[in-house]
Amino acid sequence: MKFPIPNLYTYSEVVNPKWLIIFVHWLTSSQNEEMFVQWEKFFNENWFSTLRFNLYGDWPKDRKLNKIWLQDNINDVNSVLEFCSELWYKSIFLVWHSYGWIANLYANLSNVTWLLMWDSSIWWRWLLEDVYEDGKWWHYINWWDWYEYPISEKLYEDFQIPSEKFLEKISEINIPVKIIWAKNWLGKVAKKYYEYANEPKELSIISWTDHRFLNWWMEELLYESFNWIIKTLN
Repeated sequence: MKFPIPNLYTYSEVVNPKWLIIFVHWLTSSQNEEMFVQWEKFFNENWFSTLRFNLYGDWPKDRKLNKIWLQDNINDVNSVLEFCSELWYKSIFLVWHSYGWIANLYANLSNVTWLLMWDSSIWWRWLLEDVYEDGKWWHYINWWDWYEYPISEKLYEDFQIPSEKFLEKISEINIPVKIIWAKNWLGKVAKKYYEYANEPKELSIISWTDHRFLNWWMEELLYESFNWIIKTLN
């Protein structure tokens, strides 16, 4: 079967029809972030199928941030989930980080068995402080890498969605969810998500890490997530 999103790449070194883990990246990121690469390697070694893909990218044929908006990302996630369900995977875990959560929140999750949230964001309006207009494009400044990304006007409008809308959406989801947050970053957000999420749910804290769980915190994030997945399978 042909992967549903053209020009955006996907990887899966292990094909196990029982378990599939899908990774969704965050704003300005890609499937090649270190956390996703390390996760894929770890879960392949433990005989899980994995899949990661780009919502947009830097290659010439890839879609760019100045050409897409939230609904495009939602459509992509839906297409990937439908594609994977047709491959007869018994269980699908959907994993996302930061603003990658927003697209999943509005996706059709009928074929998803479990949700895993890594320091997921909620207040898109925070991003407005890092956006300016030059007469042609809106520009988003990513302070992680001090790089400016042109964004579409529709995506700029998406940044203005009230956070209450996202909390309403998570309260409508009725599948198990695990929330892991970096204590020094989006703690208030994680607690809000946990408050509105339905049972069964679980909240974990990783202290003194950054938003990307880099370096030695990567291992803690990995095992915290893995232990929850194994527990839910038993």
